[in-house]
Amino acid sequence: MWQDARAVLPDATAEELYHFFHERARTVYRNRKLDNPTGLMLRTIHDWFSRRRVLERRKVCEENAREAVALQEQLVNQLAELRSLGVFSVSADEKRR
Repeated sequence: MWQDARAVLPDATAEELYHFFHERARTVYRNRKLDNPTGLMLRTIHDWFSRRRVLERRKVCEENAREAVALQEQLVNQLAELRSLGVFSVSADEKRR
């Protein structure tokens, strides 16, 4: 399976393969009518692990990471502003941490 994934996208990561495998496997393994769900997963890797889907997910993950950094910066700035106004103060115990 790993070789097939790398054939689709040479720089594919194990996390990406896991993500798309798990996403598809939830449906496949719940279908009790299938005699060989593992075989189906292996035979259809090009359907559930496509270059387009992996690249789209990477883009979404990068956007989410940028948003998380921006939110974190925003929170730090808001906390600093509250502290400067004396609305929120840090106790001596918290300063030691």
